[in-house]
Amino acid sequence: MVKLNRYFNNPVLKPEYRWEKGGVFNPTIFYTGKKLMMFYRAVDEKGVSRIGYAESNDGVNFKKADNPIIEPEFKWEKYGIEDPRLTYVGEDSMFYMTYVAIDNEKFEAPRTALIESKDLRKFEKKGIISKEYNKDVVIFPKKFEGKYAVLHRPYGKNVNKASIRISFQESLSNIKDGKEVIKAEERKVGAGFVLDLNDYWLLIYHEVLNNKEYVAKAALLEYDNPSKLIAKTREPILMAEENYEKEGRVKNVVFPTAGFINEGNLYVYYGAADYCIGLAYIEVQELIRCILTTGSSY
Repeated sequence: MVKLNRYFNNPVLKPEYRWEKGGVFNPTIFYTGKKLMMFYRAVDEKGVSRIGYAESNDGVNFKKADNPIIEPEFKWEKYGIEDPRLTYVGEDSMFYMTYVAIDNEKFEAPRTALIESKDLRKFEKKGIISKEYNKDVVIFPKKFEGKYAVLHRPYGKNVNKASIRISFQESLSNIKDGKEVIKAEERKVGAGFVLDLNDYWLLIYHEVLNNKEYVAKAALLEYDNPSKLIAKTREPILMAEENYEKEGRVKNVVFPTAGFINEGNLYVYYGAADYCIGLAYIEVQELIRCILTTGSSY
C-alpha cells in the first residue's frame, strides 16, 4: 500500500492568536491556481470554535487574518462553528460551505449548517440543514441531472459502524438520508473532500479505528454516479506517527479535510491531534493505481 509523504516542515499552521489558543485544525480550501485560500477551525481557551482565514502563494507559507472570519451569531451555533467544508458549484456560480453547529455547552448533538458566498468575502448563513448527529457533510462541485450530490455521516447517539452516505437532492436546505457509499470497517468513517479526476471522483476520508485512532484513507467513486464505489484503500494512507499527530488536544489523530491537485501531485491538508495543520502529498497516478490494484470494493 502507498503512504502519503509529509511536508518536511510540518505543521504548516499552528495556533497564534488568543481566539485560536486551543488549536487550529481541520481546514477547507479553495485553490485558484495561483493562490490558496484556507478556512480553518480555531478553538479558544473555552473550547468554542470559530472559522479563521489564511492564504498562501505556495501552499506552505500562510498569512493569517488577525481575527476570525466567521463567528457564532445565532442560538443554534452559540457554542461553536466547527470543521468547515467548502465547495464551488459552477452551475450555481456559488460557494457552499458546510460546518458543524454546536448549540449546547456540553458540545453534544452536532448538526450541520450551511453558508453561501459569491466571492468568499461576504458570507450568508442559511441555517441548519441536517438532523442531530450528522457531520462531515461534503457537497460535490457539480450537479447530477440537476441535483446536488451530498456526502454526510449520520450516526445517532451510537457511533459504532457509522458510515458515509450520499444523497441526491434538488435543494441543500434539508439533507436526506440517502444511500451508504463507504462502510465503516471499524468504529466509523467520515468524508473529508472530493476531487474531480475526469474519469473518477477521488474521495479522501477518515476512519476511526476501534482504538479510537483517526487515520486517512482514499476511495474512487464512479464519475456519473458517485453513489457507486469503485474501490477504496485497504490500509491507511496516513496515520499518526509524528509527535504533532500523536500529542495535542486529542491524541493520535490525522483528519484529512482539504486538498488540491497541481502538476500531477495530490496535496492533502489535515488536522493533526486536533491542534495544528499538517500537509502531505503523493503522485495522483500512484494513488489511483494503488486503489485500483490493491483496494477493496466493499
